[in-house]
Amino acid sequence: MNDREEPILADFLKLVRSMRVVNGIGTMTILGGSRVSDEVIESMKYVNDIFLNMQDLSKTAGEYIARRIGVDAACITAGAASGTVLGIAALIYLRGGGKYTRDILEQGRRMLIAVQKPHRTEFRDLIYIAGPELKEFGDTDIVTEESLRKVIEENPDKILAVMHYAFEPMPGTLPLESVLRIAHSYGIPVIVDAAAELPPKESLTRYYKMGSDLVLFSGGKMLGGLSNSGLMIGRKEIIDAVHEIGPLNEEDTDEGTRIFIGRPMKVSKETIVSTVAAIENFLRIDEDAWLSRIRMMADTIAKMISGIDPDISAKVVMPQWNHPRPVNIPRVQVSFPQGIAAQEISLRLRKFRIPIYTYCMDGRLYINPQCLEEDDIPLIIEGLSHVLHSEKEETGWRN
Repeated sequence: MNDREEPILADFLKLVRSMRVVNGIGTMTILGGSRVSDEVIESMKYVNDIFLNMQDLSKTAGEYIARRIGVDAACITAGAASGTVLGIAALIYLRGGGKYTRDILEQGRRMLIAVQKPHRTEFRDLIYIAGPELKEFGDTDIVTEESLRKVIEENPDKILAVMHYAFEPMPGTLPLESVLRIAHSYGIPVIVDAAAELPPKESLTRYYKMGSDLVLFSGGKMLGGLSNSGLMIGRKEIIDAVHEIGPLNEEDTDEGTRIFIGRPMKVSKETIVSTVAAIENFLRIDEDAWLSRIRMMADTIAKMISGIDPDISAKVVMPQWNHPRPVNIPRVQVSFPQGIAAQEISLRLRKFRIPIYTYCMDGRLYINPQCLEEDDIPLIIEGLSHVLHSEKEETGWRN
């Protein structure tokens, strides 16, 4: 880099630094995922200046992770979302749908993925990318075993898999144990989206040990990897099929080189190696000590917020199923007097000199300490004090 270019990069990096926000929501993709450790960064440097057969690297990394955590097989993906597409495409391929993208899509369009109705996550739309239609079962408020059996029996040759979103303890839904028992009795595999279900650490293998055929995790959340990384664990037959049609494989034919459906979801050598490093770090975490530190941070924030104004109350709570996951991390719940809208306060905090991101549920404001540093706490208190003072002047809510 010459002298003329250096200031340009420096200016850009300074600009990026000035865009930072205080993340009081959690490991959200839209806020950059999670912080990565020095070991993760060093692992990327270690592999940066060498070249490898990427298919071999991907398989070797998957085999290493599978041995390390005690599962049948594993594969590093470009996030949990790509795992949904690749997993479904692999099942289509295994059913004889062909290897190339057109073959998979044409066969997939004649298939269905069953999803229970209350699991109305935005990530359900990813199912369509691989071809199948989404088929709901159950009602909005209650899902019975009979409703799952019915959707399978009414579509005996079309149900490719059941997609289960790990939202427990979501009221009224069919638990994974029941989904697995019923689906497997018909020979239908179950894919579990557990993207943000860590911690607890045991969840890394719990869904698989329960009998799930494929389990998907985000690498950029509690695993501590890059935000565009993910982990897929499951039956070896399915993982092998993912490698076969995935982003790092291609095939020479009479028509020229052919790529497969996973190509837009490719992962770099740096992503693969750094994800392995992140998982190693995650396995070494003292989970009790980590949660204790998070709880103390939450207690401190709640106490300081309560001192801002006598009409505002703040306390530490455990979130319900519908909060940003995982739901075993304590949150600070802030309640305001009548006349103050939590949503308005949250929006104004995002316009503070250093934007502060929180979230709202049922008329209350919540702060998740998961991604906060100690230095963020005074900024939160300053921002909330400023916003409330402005709100008071504009609305006279204490008069």
